[in-house]
Amino acid sequence: MKNEIILLIIGGGIAIISSILTLVATQIIDRLGKVKIYTKIVYSKLPPNKTWGAFSGQDGIAFQVPLWIEIINTANAAKVIRDFSLMLYKNGEKIAKMTQINKITLGQDEEIMVANEGAYSFVIEPRSVKRYDLHFIIKKSEVSNDFDELKVSFYDLKDKQRLVLLKKVDNCWQMNSRPIDKDWRLLKSKDGI
Repeated sequence: MKNEIILLIIGGGIAIISSILTLVATQIIDRLGKVKIYTKIVYSKLPPNKTWGAFSGQDGIAFQVPLWIEIINTANAAKVIRDFSLMLYKNGEKIAKMTQINKITLGQDEEIMVANEGAYSFVIEPRSVKRYDLHFIIKKSEVSNDFDELKVSFYDLKDKQRLVLLKKVDNCWQMNSRPIDKDWRLLKSKDGI
């Protein structure tokens, strides 16, 4: 009888350990997969629907970037991207963070919500693709220097900031028509996204 009790305890212990190991292995497998972010600079929804770059408005000269992003999650677990932003850099030094536009007013009664209903943080469901319409702007009066690079900044699930080059910029405050992106571009960083 004593041997049977010992065997039952050992069997129960093995069952518990194997259940825990199976659960841990399943969670690890579910997290495998990647998040890929594609970008495309498009025409602005703000009248007169210009492309990205400097323009003159009611409040003076400003720089805008209308941007579509497509986020692909190939993992079996939800992924989080927090505070998706555009940063201005000059010779590798951070100059400023652009303002994230929540909504665009087209007329007295017409508003368009952008981003994730105005938020620039996203929860991407497992094995899914999401597309968002974003808009960034900064006034020349808010920037102390010229800039030569636009970088994407966001924080991952572990609250680690990611910085990825989006575009090189020549003559940042020159008001001219800049070309939109004809194709989607994959954001790539040295340590992966």
